[in-house]
Amino acid sequence: WGHTRNQERGREPDSNNIRPRKSFTTEQATMNRLNTTQKEKVREFTAFTGSSEDAAIKFLKQQSWNIEQAADTYFNLPTTEETPKIDVNKIRTLFQQYSDSSNVIGATGMEKLVNDLQIEPEDVILFVLAWKFRASVFGEYNKTEFEEGLNKLGIDSLDGLKERLDSLRSEINDQRAFRDFYYWLFDYALEANQKTLGVEYAIELWKVVLKDRFIYLEKWFSFLQQSKRKVITKDIWNQLHEFIRLAQNDLSSYDFEGAWPVIMDEFVEYLKDGDKQV
Repeated sequence: WGHTRNQERGREPDSNNIRPRKSFTTEQATMNRLNTTQKEKVREFTAFTGSSEDAAIKFLKQQSWNIEQAADTYFNLPTTEETPKIDVNKIRTLFQQYSDSSNVIGATGMEKLVNDLQIEPEDVILFVLAWKFRASVFGEYNKTEFEEGLNKLGIDSLDGLKERLDSLRSEINDQRAFRDFYYWLFDYALEANQKTLGVEYAIELWKVVLKDRFIYLEKWFSFLQQSKRKVITKDIWNQLHEFIRLAQNDLSSYDFEGAWPVIMDEFVEYLKDGDKQV
């Protein structure tokens, strides 16, 4: 087992600044009238902001269904009628339930939390939660990360977090969200004072985060192991994402004169040569 917009910080109700709730029934499309892509964006917006579906539809329509712009608009509003009401004391108690004497949720507490949430060790949600909490140390949460993370999600109980796991998983189905998550993961996984990941370690991470996303995933692993490469740099990590996004479905369009790192040129040659020894 990170950068946070100021707008995402929890807002306390201000009785002088609450606008009357508008009815969306005549102004906004219902979920049943949306297409599949729009419905997915509504689900992602509600998972990210904790808002209602009506509010999600309203803000997404205002921003031409651009999730990031809609979220920015939502969090910048002075009104708080859509902000989930949570009990900060319950969040603190939940942290204490899993934290150790160092005031962090470390290996033991994390194992208990994972078991209580009924999460499998290879489930990508473990990394997604760390990303949402903007965790800074691999495999643990400090008090601020855990409490602010749940606060931003509008969750104050274990059951509430468990109920949100599916929607949090679906959030990285959005290409922009997945890119942010994937780029963040490299820095999160680094050991202190290190700038690269060991190949075998990187492979274990890729098995989780690139499952069902990269058609050449196993061939990529074989290529790396045959090449006897020892480390993965941040550039290689990031460029693999770009390769998956732009080139994996049509290798004939791959530009050897482009800005790809040498290792990607070698990998494409490896694929075209039929997985011959590197």
